[in-house]
Amino acid sequence: VPNIATAQALVRVTDATASTKTDVSNQVFIITQPVTAVINPTGTVNICAGATVTLTSNSATGNVWSTGATTQSISVGSSGTYTVTVTNTGCSATSLATTVVVNALPATPTITAGGSTTFCAGGSLTLTSSAASGNSWLPGGQTTQQILVTASGTYSVQVTNAAGCSSTSNPTTVTVNALPTAPTASSNSPVIVGGTINLTASTVSGATYSWTGPNGFTSTAQNPTISGATLPMGGTYTVT
Repeated sequence: VPNIATAQALVRVTDATASTKTDVSNQVFIITQPVTAVINPTGTVNICAGATVTLTSNSATGNVWSTGATTQSISVGSSGTYTVTVTNTGCSATSLATTVVVNALPATPTITAGGSTTFCAGGSLTLTSSAASGNSWLPGGQTTQQILVTASGTYSVQVTNAAGCSSTSNPTTVTVNALPTAPTASSNSPVIVGGTINLTASTVSGATYSWTGPNGFTSTAQNPTISGATLPMGGTYTVT
């Protein structure tokens, strides 16, 4: 009897040749629709280690899973084959199996810096992933094994294997320092032989100074002096 929910019914019989002749049974008949059991999702489900997938029965009640659970849904994090048996008014049906495959994560990548992670503006740094392939750098999204960094930031690399599972490295912090303002150099030139050469550099907050000049002159003072000037001391003095 299609399109009728499970129910109790009486049967009325009518004579095909005389419609006025009818009889009603004195026995109650129980009409039961077939029971179905379906798991969503079906087939094979791939997940990554540490993740879970929810398997759900098509029936709100009467469920017994192959794990022993009796809820409509179960959360699965282990490889295996799962079925559910649905029972309704004494009739049962068992679903087709759903196979869950747990795929391993790739090895956690490491980042190797090709030099100091702190450098001055205008410089650069190469960061290298330990994985030869499957890389995705953050930020930026580059997929090469190496990247060239010229800006401050926190960099990490995510590696994805053929199963679509990913692992992410620990972050590497890069600091790019701004260049100081170039100092202005001056002197008391011209200076007579035997006199004193006074070199002067403008003040730059937090800076150190390095002077070079003729006759092998060097100094780390901001404002160095040279006594007993000689002809070979004449020339150009620079400060950085």
